[in-house]
Amino acid sequence: MNYVLAVEGGGTKTNSVIADENGKIINSSTTGPSNFLIVGFEKACENIIQGVEECINNSKINKTDIRIAMLGLTGAGRKLDQDNMRKAFKGYSVLKGFSFSSIIVDSDARISLEAAFPNKPGMILISGTGSIMFGKDEKGNLYRVGGWGRILGDEGSGFYIGKKGLIASIKQIDGRGEKTLLFDLISEKFNLNSLETIIKSIYTDNFDIAKIAPLVFEAAEKDDKIAKEILDEAADELLLHIETMIRKINFNDRIGLSFVGSIITNDNYVRKKIVNYINSNLKQIELIDSNNEPIYGAVVMAINELKKIN
Repeated sequence: MNYVLAVEGGGTKTNSVIADENGKIINSSTTGPSNFLIVGFEKACENIIQGVEECINNSKINKTDIRIAMLGLTGAGRKLDQDNMRKAFKGYSVLKGFSFSSIIVDSDARISLEAAFPNKPGMILISGTGSIMFGKDEKGNLYRVGGWGRILGDEGSGFYIGKKGLIASIKQIDGRGEKTLLFDLISEKFNLNSLETIIKSIYTDNFDIAKIAPLVFEAAEKDDKIAKEILDEAADELLLHIETMIRKINFNDRIGLSFVGSIITNDNYVRKKIVNYINSNLKQIELIDSNNEPIYGAVVMAINELKKIN
């Protein structure tokens, strides 16, 4: 029996699964982070291999029985990064006694797409801390919209919403903007009640700006005008992702769309606006609630690769 390794790795943890060639899960584990942009290639490889070894130790599988390694990692969206991680993982795994026939490195967004639409066309819109959209057509061709990071992109994300919330608070403080409930909520929650405390937190203490986003939703629920404007802009940006993807991707009459990430999976202002717009204006889209975890997509991709080499 041949086996595959499927990995979903991020900045806080790494989920690893060993499955047989039929997709049956043999064992799973959770270890430390594997976002190589944060922890480096060596530590990422170390944490992944630790997870695989934990799976093996609780089974009768030998290291050489695992033919395919499919690594879906945060930060692995660029080909150069994928190639570097693949090279690092191959070297480290050989030292640890593994002999994978094939190692695939791709982004966590890519395995999320496959999890939502295994071996079939579809689209996912992701909006959590960041934002990005992926699509896949009947032939398996991939399409991407957005996801260019917090400086150049991530429109409609938690970071985007949080940043605009902070800006609104600053504008109230220095007199350029209207009074907003956002200032009161941000002051109470994070003690950011002056220009000095805000500037220090952002530029010196590396404050997580996305943490402001829930306060923008709270202010909007309390009918704050500025908060609603921010969320309207966020929803419009995410709808622009969707409409751009529809123009790019090849599909027949209808195509499925699944949401990923707390900004659009929770029942909130932004999700409601997007869903209402889709239902009224984008009849070619079928909204799909996927119950599959991202790592399931890594399993599907690993098995597809195994079929190619057998």
